[in-house]
Amino acid sequence: MPRIYITTPPEQRFWKYVKKTPTCWLWTGAKHYPGYGVILRKKGKYIDAHRFSYELHNGEIPAGKWVLHRCDNPACVNPEHLFIGNNSDNIKDAYEKGICKRGEQNKRSKLTNEQVLWIRSNYIPGNGKKMAKELGISQTAVSLIIRRINWKHI
Repeated sequence: MPRIYITTPPEQRFWKYVKKTPTCWLWTGAKHYPGYGVILRKKGKYIDAHRFSYELHNGEIPAGKWVLHRCDNPACVNPEHLFIGNNSDNIKDAYEKGICKRGEQNKRSKLTNEQVLWIRSNYIPGNGKKMAKELGISQTAVSLIIRRINWKHI
């Protein structure tokens, strides 16, 4: 069976899948994890719907830059809710809004703030393995805490 290619310009297809609400413009078309819209730009080339919306309304996205959401709704394509940033901006924004949790606030954390402080105050070169075993974590985790690569917010 021959392939059928979409010939409708992406700008026209874009509006077909946008539902405007009082706050966000919600993408109702195809989505990928974790809920970001996706649109076929040209034969075989897909783009995130929010990136397409940004380009449609503001022009080209600078190389290596991300399009971030002020509203934190991955399905939103409202250009007033979108802004340019990089990975660090994205992470900082998520922490400031409480989307990402640090340290013991993170539900996957194995340690408490108190345990991290205990590691730092009682560490002596060569006892990392013993500390790790006592706390049920890896020696690498202890090393990353001591070097302030992990848990640097404490």
